[in-house]
Amino acid sequence: MRWIQGLVTAWISAILLIAILSIAVLLPGCNPKTENIEPKNIDYLLEMDKLGVPTSELAFKQLDTEVRDIKLDTEVRRAIGYPRQGVILVRIPMVVEGGKFTCAVASVTATNSSVDCWFTFTRLAPSGVGEELDSVWVQESELATWHYEEIDLSEYAGRSITIAIESSTKSAEYINYLANPRYEIPQESEPKRMILICIDTLRAGSVGAYGEGSTLTPVLDQFANDSIRFANCQSASTWTFPACAAISTGRFPGLIGASGVTENLRPEEMTLAELFFNAGYRTTAIINNTYVSDGVGMFQGFEYMRHIPKQAADLQFANSLEWINQHIGEDFYLYIHLFDPHVPYAPPEPYLSQYRQGSGRFETEFDSPNEVRDGSIVLTDEEKLQLRGLYNGEVAFSDTELGKFFDQLKALGIYDNTSIVIFADHGEEFWDHGGFEHGHSVYQEVTHVPLFMKLPGVEPSVYEHRMSLVDVLPTWLGWAGLEYPENVSGRNLLNNPTNLDTRSMFIEDCIHATDRRAVIQGDWKQILYFDGQHDPELYNLADDPYEKNNLFLSRADIGTPLTTELLMYSMQTSEGCHVRMYNFEGYSAPQKYQLTVTTRGGQFSDIVNSSEGVVVENTLDPNMIVAQVEFGAGGYISLDFNVTPENAEITFTAEFLDEPDKDFDWYLGASGTPTVGKGVALTMLDDSVAMSFPQAQLTNSHGVYIWSIPPSVKSELANSLTPEQRAELDALGYIH
Repeated sequence: MRWIQGLVTAWISAILLIAILSIAVLLPGCNPKTENIEPKNIDYLLEMDKLGVPTSELAFKQLDTEVRDIKLDTEVRRAIGYPRQGVILVRIPMVVEGGKFTCAVASVTATNSSVDCWFTFTRLAPSGVGEELDSVWVQESELATWHYEEIDLSEYAGRSITIAIESSTKSAEYINYLANPRYEIPQESEPKRMILICIDTLRAGSVGAYGEGSTLTPVLDQFANDSIRFANCQSASTWTFPACAAISTGRFPGLIGASGVTENLRPEEMTLAELFFNAGYRTTAIINNTYVSDGVGMFQGFEYMRHIPKQAADLQFANSLEWINQHIGEDFYLYIHLFDPHVPYAPPEPYLSQYRQGSGRFETEFDSPNEVRDGSIVLTDEEKLQLRGLYNGEVAFSDTELGKFFDQLKALGIYDNTSIVIFADHGEEFWDHGGFEHGHSVYQEVTHVPLFMKLPGVEPSVYEHRMSLVDVLPTWLGWAGLEYPENVSGRNLLNNPTNLDTRSMFIEDCIHATDRRAVIQGDWKQILYFDGQHDPELYNLADDPYEKNNLFLSRADIGTPLTTELLMYSMQTSEGCHVRMYNFEGYSAPQKYQLTVTTRGGQFSDIVNSSEGVVVENTLDPNMIVAQVEFGAGGYISLDFNVTPENAEITFTAEFLDEPDKDFDWYLGASGTPTVGKGVALTMLDDSVAMSFPQAQLTNSHGVYIWSIPPSVKSELANSLTPEQRAELDALGYIH
C-alpha cells in the first residue's frame, strides 16, 4: 500500500479510528478483541515475502519513509516512525508451522506528557474484522525504551495473514517506532552460531597460553585447546576504534575512514555484521565502549546494540545470555565487548586482594591516565607495581567470567557447535619502553595481541605465521562458506597462502602521541615517526621480540624498502591538504565557528566537508571554501581538499563568531608548538605542513590543525617502489 493511496477514504477512516482509540486510552482496561481496520488508511505496508531469512531490511526498503538507527536508553535498533494514522500493516504470504513474527516497539514523548501507550497486534481477516493477537502496554515509566514482541503464528499455518500493528497515541507530542520487523520459521538444520568477543586492552603476555609464565587466564589457556591459537597476531592500531574497525571490515584503518579521533567508519564499508545479516543471521552487539558503538559508525549491519559504558564482564555476559536464549534456535552473530582490563583499573574482590602488589596512592583503583600522561602525577616504582597488580586483577576477573559464560553455553548444549573468536584490540604498556597505557607507541606490548578461533570441524592447533586482525574476517567467513568483499586487506589463513612471510601488515594511529606507524614483513618490524624528533627503528622480532636492539642503521637493505612501503601506504591514505578546527575549551553549549580557506593563483578540487555539528553555511567553489558550523564540546570542522597547482598560496582564516576577537592556536604539520592568531598562509609544499599527519592534540586542545600530503611527492615515491612492492600495495588497494 503506497503513501496517500485512498486519501479521502483514509481521512474518514482515521477520524473513526481516533474516536475508537480515544475510548481505549480513557479506559485502558477495556481493550477490544476485535476491531474493523480499513486497509486504505494504512501508510506503511511491510511485505514479508521471504521465509526464514532477514526481512527487516527488505521490508523497510519498500517504504516511503526514512529508516533510521534509533537509540533509546541503552539500546539501538533500526526503525521507522509511525504514520499519523498510527497503523502499520505486515503481510506474510504463507505461514508455516512454528512460524513467528518478532519486532520491537517504542513510544517517545517530546514534552512532559504522561499518557500511557498501547501497541495492539491484530490479524486482519478478509472481511476486515480484526482478531487481536497480542498487545504491549507502555506505561509512563517505560516511555523511550524498546519493547520486544514475539508472536507465535503456528495456528495460521498454511494461510496468508496480514497483521496490523496499531499505536494508540497519535498526538504530535508522541513519536512511535517500529523496529526490526521479522518473520521467522523453524530451521531444519542445526543453527549456525557465531560469537566474537573482544577483551579490551589484554596484553598477549598476560595470557598463559602465550608462554610468558602468566597464571591469570586459566580459562583462555584451556580455550586454546579447543581453538586455533594465533601465536603472532598483530593489531592494526594502538587503540580501540581503528583496531575494531579493522577486524570488522578486514581492511586497514586508513582505508576505511577509521584512522583518527574525528572520523567514523565509512557507511560504504562492508562489515562482519552486514555480511552475516545478509546471509540470514540475527546480528546483535553487547558493548560497553563508545569506540565500537553507533556513535562512530559501528552499528552497520547490527539489528540490535546494547551499549552500557564500562559495564563489567559479568553483566555483559548476562545481557548476552539473555539475548542468546531469545534466539537460540536461529543462526546468529553476536559481538561482545569486555572493557575490564582497560583503565579505570578497579577489580572486584577477591581479585583485588589476590593480585594486590606494591604500595602507594592506588590501593583499590586507578583512573588517572591523563594526569600520568601530562606529568601531574608522578608514579613511584611501588605505585607502578600497584597499577600492574590492579590490571592483573581485572584480567583475572574477565577470564573467570568468560569461563562462567562458557559453562552456560555448555549447559544450553550449544558450546561445541558454536564458533567463537576471541581477540584483544590492543595491549597495554607498563614502562616496557618507558611508556604507560596504550595509544602512545607501536611497540609489541601494545600491538601483539592474543587471538583464538574455535571453528567446529577444524582441528585445534597453533598458527605460527605472523598475521593481522584484518585476517579474521576472510578466515572466519571462508570457514563459514560465506562470501566477502574482494577489497579486504586480510587473507583467508585456512587456504594456506604461500607468501605469508613477504606480505606487509600496517599498524597506525596513536591517539595520545604525535603520529607514528609501523609495518611488519616476516620477522622485520619498521617504525617511523612523523614528528621530526625520533629516528626510525627497525627490529628483528624473531631475535629481539621485546624490541631492544634498533638495527635501522646497520640493516639499510631491510629498513629502506620497508620505510618506502610505509610512507607509500601513509600517503595514499592521507593524500591532499587537511584542516581540522576545534572549539574553545569551556564551551559545552553549541557555538558558531567559521573556517574560510582561499587560494590565490590556484583552484580547489576533491573537496570533502565532514564537519561535526550543524552546518549553517557551506560554500564550496574553485577558489574559496567557507564552512560555518555550530557545535559544542568535542565538535569540529573538517575539510579535505586538493589545490592545483600545489605551490599556489592557500590562506586559512578561523573565527569564533560569538567572540570575534579571540585568537586560535594553529598547529602546523608535526609541530607540537602552536602559533597564535586568526589565520595563516602557506602552500601544500610548505615544509611546515608537507609530509605530516594529524597530531595527538586533536583530542586535548582547541585550535586549528593543518597537514598536507602533496600528490606529486606521493607520485615520486611510488616510482621508487620495486615491482614486488608495487604488486603488494596494488593488491591491497593502496596504489592503482
